[in-house]
Formats: sequence, structure tokens, C-alpha cells
Amino acid sequence: MDDALEARGQRLRDHLRRPLARRPNLLRETAGNTVTEIVPLPLIEELYFRGFLLPRIAHLGGWAPVLSTVLFALYHFWSPWVFVSRVIFTFPGYWFAWRHRDIRLSIGMHVGVTSIVATLGTIAVALNLI
Repeated sequence: MDDALEARGQRLRDHLRRPLARRPNLLRETAGNTVTEIVPLPLIEELYFRGFLLPRIAHLGGWAPVLSTVLFALYHFWSPWVFVSRVIFTFPGYWFAWRHRDIRLSIGMHVGVTSIVATLGTIAVALNLI
């Protein structure tokens, strides 16, 4: 039993350590996604959630940015494990944008965070850390 478990562990370690040359498309796809997703997707999300939706729920007063933030976090349904942290970390920026009635603040925040995460992810793939 221990030999079988050790063999599985060794196969997993070998799989994780295999050189990037065996997965050439992964780096190209990651870098390509980074370029196409850094600005367009956050911009579209911000235009909808803060530019379109937020003014339509303004009658909720101070609860409008809260609801907008929660709906934004729910919209990212493919990553439910980060729902709470997404609400906690995005709310201050969205509240600030709502308070000053300036969508550019939330667009800048969203594009900036997306840029950092996508760049770090691409670097991790390039260095074969993932």
C-alpha cells in the first residue's frame, strides 16, 4: 500500500516539475489572456455594475454600493471561495466611487488589480511555478 501511495506521489511531483517546453501553449495562452483581459473585461464590468446598475439602485441610499458590491461578487460565480474577500476588498473602492460619483475610480482600481494578478500569474507560469 505504501509503495502505491509513494508511486502516485512521485508521478504527481514529476507532473508538477515537468518543463514548460512540454506545455508551450500554456504560456502563450496565459500571456494572450493577460493582454486581452487586463482592460476590456474590467472596463465592461465597471460600466455595467457602477455605470449602469448603481445609478438605478441609488434610491437605496447608502445600501446601493453594498448591493452593487454583493451583486458583483455573485457575478463571479465561478470562484465562490473568494466571495467574502471579494466583497470586503472591493467595497471600499466602490463606495468611494459612489460617494464621489466618479466611475473612473472604480475602473482604475479594477484594471489595476486585474493587471497585477494577471501579470503575477503569467510570471508564475513562465517560471514553471504553476
